[in-house]
Amino acid sequence: MPDASDPTVDPLRARILIEEACPELRPVTPGHLGRGWDHDVYTCDGRVFRFPRHDASARALELEVKLLPWLAPRLPAAIPVPQWSGMLDRDKGWRFLGHKFIPGVTVCDAELDDEDRAALGPRLANFVRVLHAIPVAEAPLPLPLDELGRLDVERRGRSTRSELARWQREGLLPYDVVVRLFQKLDEWPGAPEAEPLVLVHADLHSRNLLVTPDGRLSGVIDWVDIHRGHRAVDLATAYKVLPPSAREAFFATYGSVDTNTRIRARFRAIDHSTRTLAGAIARRDEVFARVSKRVLIEAADGE
Repeated sequence: MPDASDPTVDPLRARILIEEACPELRPVTPGHLGRGWDHDVYTCDGRVFRFPRHDASARALELEVKLLPWLAPRLPAAIPVPQWSGMLDRDKGWRFLGHKFIPGVTVCDAELDDEDRAALGPRLANFVRVLHAIPVAEAPLPLPLDELGRLDVERRGRSTRSELARWQREGLLPYDVVVRLFQKLDEWPGAPEAEPLVLVHADLHSRNLLVTPDGRLSGVIDWVDIHRGHRAVDLATAYKVLPPSAREAFFATYGSVDTNTRIRARFRAIDHSTRTLAGAIARRDEVFARVSKRVLIEAADGE
């Protein structure tokens, strides 16, 4: 993961690089969309350009170039299909990519109320269902496996509990919420049984889902973690995005999700949101910190 010491692409350098890659856009006045863990993101003339911030994200962009054009027509919402590219660092072999701007605002920034979040549930479930139904064997290149162990309790459980306990001591999360989250984590049913691995986005949280002004799902961005993995990793979106009242409708639309898979999905939501809360606080991203905190509070309730 990057930290504050990692190099970033400032607006002047972004302008020079974009003009080299897309001379038809000159003169370029890039607008800064944001700086995430993986990319610096700029927009210009209806296009979005992502500049990798570390080697893992640079390698992931190379996967996107080959995979996303094949994947896009198979999905019921827009995804960022690379159409332009340029070299960011020739010595490292890093390049940056550009795609058409996808209309919409992130669920996080839209700050939907519970009713609108619930209404998003069936469309979100349908997107995940269609994604998971795409035959992995038909992909134009072999997909990586889950190198981060997103469902590895031994690898993640202790640090997650430690962080939750810290949030309770510091007053960020109520004591009773942390107790219930620990109880949820204690319900872990064991590692996933042998089941076919599916094409997984792996990061379906509120920063990566775009919605229209009336709350309809318009796009899914940030495919840097795409891999061949367990569907529970993506099903965690039911806990990370939707209110508790909308979970049953989500799983009914997705279809055939057993209890243990739901528990694993909930574990992923708790684990990941604990980490996104820490990251949002470190980056002073108050909106995402508030959303991540809400996810943890809601994950403590219901099934």
